[in-house]
Amino acid sequence: MVTANNTDWEEGEPCPHCGCEYIAIKVPREDVYESSGGYFDYMKTTDYIGQEKDPMCKDCEEFL
Repeated sequence: MVTANNTDWEEGEPCPHCGCEYIAIKVPREDVYESSGGYFDYMKTTDYIGQEKDPMCKDCEEFL
């Protein structure tokens, strides 16, 4: 469940500021590197286990 800063907004509703229906939720990712002989080689990007960021309107960029 996504929590919002704006108590008038609920998940699944458009932005209360501009009416846009595209809401972005930033989800952190983690890059994994292998270190060998003083060099770092990119291995993969994985899901980061942690808290999601606040939902944000893609048009007016207001945090919801």
